[in-house]
This record gives sequence, C-alpha cells and structure tokens, in this order.
Amino acid sequence: IHVHGNVPDMLPYLQSAAIFVHPHQGAAGIQNKILEAMACGVPVVTTVTGNQGINAIHEESALIGHTKEELARHAIRILTDKELAQKISVNSRKLIEDTHSWELAYKQIDSIIDELFE
Repeated sequence: IHVHGNVPDMLPYLQSAAIFVHPHQGAAGIQNKILEAMACGVPVVTTVTGNQGINAIHEESALIGHTKEELARHAIRILTDKELAQKISVNSRKLIEDTHSWELAYKQIDSIIDELFE
C-alpha cells in the first residue's frame, strides 16, 4: 500500500492503481474522485453515499459496503479475485462513458441551448 498526498496530477496514480477505496460518509454531491477512478478503469469500493449520483450497481460496476468491515472485505475480494476486478474495471469504465462522459455532458448542454433558441 502506498499513500500519496498533495499530488499535482491524479491520473498516473489512478492508472497504476489496483483498487480505489473511498469510504465516503458524507451525503452531499457527486464524488468526482470516484468518477475519475472509474473513468481510468480502476475497480472502486465505496459506500452508498459515495455512490450517490453515480448509480453504480453493486457487484457489476463497483463494490458497495455499509460498514468499514464490509468495505475491507470488498477490498480484499478485488485484490484477490482478478476476474471480479476485471469485470468491475470494464463495467465501471463503460458506466462512466455511458452516463458521465464530457461528450454526454456537451450533448445535454447543446440540447438545452437548442431548446432556448427554438
């Protein structure tokens, strides 16, 4: 386990990570760090509140736990089950491409602008 703080760019760290654990306990706002990890294809372990607005499906595009013990068990599963890690990685990347990509955001903004000028 390597812990890095105050890095100038997360991308190289995410691209080399085997797992992204986010034990979120807050209840406000979408967790951009999770979006970034998923976009990089990093298997994510998080909480229900960490998943808010992302709508990952447990066991498909993330592992979602309710307690710190459950998060730890999920993390161990990702690190020891390469097939599961690969499945979560591929599915989470696809989820972000389908629901949170910049291209999709631009299309939604363009649609709103088009409606305003009709």
